[in-house]
Amino acid sequence: MAEDKASGEVSASGGTSKVVLIASLVNMVATIGIVGVLLVSHQKEKSAPTVDDIVKGQAKGGGGHGDASAEHGGGGEHGGEHGGGHGGGGEHGGSSSSGGASDAGKMLALEPFTVNLTTGAGTSPRYVRMNVSLELEQGVPEKEFDVKQPRVRDTIINLLNSKKATELNAVEGREQLKDDIKRSINAFMLQSKVKGVYFTNFAISN
Repeated sequence: MAEDKASGEVSASGGTSKVVLIASLVNMVATIGIVGVLLVSHQKEKSAPTVDDIVKGQAKGGGGHGDASAEHGGGGEHGGEHGGGHGGGGEHGGSSSSGGASDAGKMLALEPFTVNLTTGAGTSPRYVRMNVSLELEQGVPEKEFDVKQPRVRDTIINLLNSKKATELNAVEGREQLKDDIKRSINAFMLQSKVKGVYFTNFAISN
């Protein structure tokens, strides 16, 4: 009798242990399942577009249509290109004129010159008539230039006296004369430096 009772107790405790083990396993599986569900839902939330993403997407979509219309609109590419080509003079002209205006210095027109040129022996005298305007560097005072204007004229006359008609008939010769005038004047100017030399009238006698 005592043995039967003991074996009954053992089997009862063994059954209880199995139940506890099974319950623990079920609980663990349920916990893992809940964790898995939470992870999946978290990933879905992360991948779901936010309001900002939707707004950005719409902005990109609008930009895409805008680009397409610009691309198809107009012979836009070629028309605009040709229009820009012809009006491009305006673009370059406008930028250079605005840049020139900002960089421009004071423009001073000198009295007209009539000066004899160098001639060989036995040839008829030749002379040049011209009007010269000098552009001072931006921001420099012109008072010095006014004081030294007689020297400026003398310098230009001496340079012209040293030139031949054949030299000044060529574009290169006239450009060289401009450089000579600018360099010679700036050699004795302390402040009123010359930036550019312009011939507004230029004629050589036959």
